[in-house]
Amino acid sequence: MPTLTLLLIILASLLALWSVVAAFLSWRWAAATSYLALWPLYYLPEFSIPESKLVFWGISTLMALGINYMLPFNVAASRTGMAYIAGGALCGTMTGLALSSMAAVICGAAVGCFCGAMAYSRTPRGRGMDFPSRRFFNYVVAKGLPLVVVLSTVAIVAMALYQYFIFQ
Repeated sequence: MPTLTLLLIILASLLALWSVVAAFLSWRWAAATSYLALWPLYYLPEFSIPESKLVFWGISTLMALGINYMLPFNVAASRTGMAYIAGGALCGTMTGLALSSMAAVICGAAVGCFCGAMAYSRTPRGRGMDFPSRRFFNYVVAKGLPLVVVLSTVAIVAMALYQYFIFQ
């Protein structure tokens, strides 16, 4: 394996891992970091990430960043229930990866966000989310959409690396 290939694989892996950690911490730039993880793999000839996928996830990343910046600061900086929401989204993403379908990854992450938020709303600290209320659904969408974008782009990186190392 050439040195440049190895360095770009390591860079993509580190960016993907950091974006997952940043998503759990509700960092505003987590979506941008996960999108940046796609680019080192795009420039390697061994990986076949099409331009259409980069364009789609670039637009999705811009939407997630826009949502994060349009939210009031107290909502955007809030980490209330993020461990539950991000944990559920991660489980849903892994379930989608097991099905080997990008649609399953996206739907799994979205359903996982909702299930994680619902589980948090059943805890004593989460009773203030008032499930089922408008406030609950607004919070889930505000925190869930960036998570879906982050975890879906990380899933693309994971699938590309898996295919590379299995068929290499």
